[in-house]
Amino acid sequence: MKWLQVLSLATTYISVVLSETIAQIQGNKFQSPLNGQSVTVTGVVTAKAPGRGFFLDDGSSSDPEISSGLHIYITANITVSVNQTVTLNGTVLEYRPSSKPNDLYATRITNPTIITAVNGTGKTPLVLAGARVPPLDNSLTWTLVPMGTFPSLTPSLNGLDLWESLEGQLVTIPQPIAAGLNSLDSNNSNTGFWVYGQGWNVTSKNSRGGLTITIGPDGKPDANPQAILIRRPLDITTSGVGLPSVALGTTLNDITGIVYYSDGHFSVLPLTAPVVTSVASGFARPTNITSNSSSTMISFGNYNVNNLAPNESTRLSAIADHIVNYLKTPDIVFLQEIQDNSGPIDDGTVSGNITLANLVNAITRVGNVTYASIEIAPNNNQDGGLPGGNIRQAYLYHTGRLSPFRPAGTVSGTANDSVQLNTTGILNYNPGRIDPMNTDWSKSRKPLVAQWQTIPDNKTLFTINVHMANKGRSSTNWGEARPPINGNVAQRQAQIKLVATFVQSILKVDPNANILVGGDFNEYSQAREVFKSLVDAPLTEAVPLSEVEHYSHVFYQNCGALDHVFASKALVDCRTGVTFEHVHVNTWATNATTRELRISDHDPSVGLINLC
Repeated sequence: MKWLQVLSLATTYISVVLSETIAQIQGNKFQSPLNGQSVTVTGVVTAKAPGRGFFLDDGSSSDPEISSGLHIYITANITVSVNQTVTLNGTVLEYRPSSKPNDLYATRITNPTIITAVNGTGKTPLVLAGARVPPLDNSLTWTLVPMGTFPSLTPSLNGLDLWESLEGQLVTIPQPIAAGLNSLDSNNSNTGFWVYGQGWNVTSKNSRGGLTITIGPDGKPDANPQAILIRRPLDITTSGVGLPSVALGTTLNDITGIVYYSDGHFSVLPLTAPVVTSVASGFARPTNITSNSSSTMISFGNYNVNNLAPNESTRLSAIADHIVNYLKTPDIVFLQEIQDNSGPIDDGTVSGNITLANLVNAITRVGNVTYASIEIAPNNNQDGGLPGGNIRQAYLYHTGRLSPFRPAGTVSGTANDSVQLNTTGILNYNPGRIDPMNTDWSKSRKPLVAQWQTIPDNKTLFTINVHMANKGRSSTNWGEARPPINGNVAQRQAQIKLVATFVQSILKVDPNANILVGGDFNEYSQAREVFKSLVDAPLTEAVPLSEVEHYSHVFYQNCGALDHVFASKALVDCRTGVTFEHVHVNTWATNATTRELRISDHDPSVGLINLC
């Protein structure tokens, strides 16, 4: 019996403390095969992360599916040094914060006990070049299956797998190019930016060096997994040097750091601050699209002005400069995110007439051009956005080119009035809002409809200015949720269907009606199912000549268009059809360290229509 007890103890000890290589701990799946087990591991310290521990590499993996790097998690002072060979005991843990259920699990060793630490030579970082680069993943194939169903990682096929196969490893990104802008925290502190390496296979590269969301050859959206997030340098507490300011197309020296997963993203933690080598040359180009004062040719602009308050003199002047000198004073401008007259102060104010008047006056000072404006004030705090800001859509228009069509008895609608077209082709409210009491508009902006006559030819134009529900509560493309969660997409799809139904009500009265729908849809056009009802109405999206230049917004590693314009068949078929482009005054900003230097997180757009 005593012999059996000894055997039992020995067996228990062997099952609890295993001497393993890092490759055996990491395994070739998204989670460690040794999760929850106690292990002894030996490796060279490649980096220290104050408050988070350090990283080991034992060179044990020659398999491109398996990492030889590992995170040793400890919050206390780190007693080991970089380049030391360390042997330690600890417990393998797949960690994910309970508050972030859509994140991947990150592999780490917890509760480590250092056994030995001996000075030695450092590890040579793995240069991400040649065969070890993100794959040409032209679709979101890695978003379509649950994470646990993969038999093994396939880094040569799937971008997410590539970064998982490098978790915890010391790598070098050769001559990186910025694919995104600096991310800023609530204190305006620079927390990261996205890059891709020189020589990496990338798709949908635009003229500025960014990566545009497009449809791949398989008919699915291209996720651009070739880019990786660069976070704050590991030595920031000792060097005092943080991340540099970057913009689209900024180039940098080689970045060496640790592949790390947190907050929904794989990233590289650079050992020291990256160094900028060049900034993309040239400023945003002003448009060449103008109406040339032709009475049947109307130029239009669209601009989400990002919570514009009436007292923001610097931003008012800058937006005026954009409208005058870059959009060339379109005949009509669709605006989104105009705040009320008290700005973000929640005092019950809802009218935005002073905000609009201040913008009109700023435009007059810049370009000696006078616009008029129309809006419908929302109910207090019912249309989303900052509490008290009461953001809404509005129009600016040239009084010598257009006028609201208001026959006797036509009045402006209020927040709760539902706009309709009568059998004679006249709106009951001008401007008006589409079905504003419908619950699909809950905590969201209601479309602003207007009916116009051209001067002097009295051609009729209908416009619908939209700002759909935001993408809040979305997951990242780099998380557990498969497919990634597209926040509030069902509400946006329902909202677009309401707009499509209203468009069809116009076309039922007049099949040849001139209709322009524009604004911030808060959705990429590659989400085709969301826009299906609008396309079936039928309307056609106005797009730039080049697909990769179809972007008005930069988010994470992707350039994409959230701002769209759709035109009726009458406009598409008239003479030269619809001309359209985005003017990249904000996404091309060469200094994006502070939000103030980027006037908005959206680029304005400009286009031209003919009325036959």
